[in-house]
Amino acid sequence: MQPQIDLHTVEREPGTDARILSWNILSEELTPDAPAIDRRIDGICEVILQYLPDAAGIQEISETAYALFADRIGEIYSFVNPKTKEGNYSFTGIAYNQKKYRLLESDIQNYSQGNRRIRIATWIYLEEQATGRRFVLLSTHWDRHACNRPMQAEYMGNLVLSLERRFGVPVICTGDFNARENSGAFRIFMDISHHGEAKYLCAHPVNNCFTGHEVGSFAPQYEGEESIDHITVTSGVSVLHYETVINDETVRLSDHFPLYTDLKFGAASAPMMEE
Repeated sequence: MQPQIDLHTVEREPGTDARILSWNILSEELTPDAPAIDRRIDGICEVILQYLPDAAGIQEISETAYALFADRIGEIYSFVNPKTKEGNYSFTGIAYNQKKYRLLESDIQNYSQGNRRIRIATWIYLEEQATGRRFVLLSTHWDRHACNRPMQAEYMGNLVLSLERRFGVPVICTGDFNARENSGAFRIFMDISHHGEAKYLCAHPVNNCFTGHEVGSFAPQYEGEESIDHITVTSGVSVLHYETVINDETVRLSDHFPLYTDLKFGAASAPMMEE
């Protein structure tokens, strides 16, 4: 059943080329005491449709959640690479608006450390049907164990560089990095990729704060603006808006608040000329 909601609730900043969302939705399979996903899915889908991103990196998607997403918002959003190369459902997902975009290529790659259903970098290469504008979106979920994150950061940084060289378009990264901006692992990734953090590239970010919280409680686990959920962008991409969505709805849906950004790519997203 499709949620009944105004799809144009949240307007985009003028000049926006793409809106990107990132959200760890809290899997009931990974956290047994989490509220059942079938009691939260309608609210999650309503938030997605309120902000109507062009593409979204979504972490902790269970097998049940994939089916519920397909039923609720499958007419608009296609979820790419729901299964790993071993044939298991991937908890680290990615979706795009199939009414606006054409999927050109995608892949799912496991890190050498950690759970192979969770510790994943999955990416899609998209082309906007109306304009030919192209970009790559990557979604990830780094390890909870700090000893594994530097290796995952190095792998992902080099993956971003290879995607930028190969396609010649902006690469946008989303995910639960389990690492704050001042951590060694996050600095490794940023130093290799030369990416910028969207919230620090935005002139006036909204709710620049830690995104983790207890389900149903606005109290963050930690104080301060640094977080473990991130959206990073290729150098030269303009960030027109950045926001952590904190309200009475999102606080009950997960233990992470969703974040989104409105981006302007410029000439860098123009389709590559065929040789």
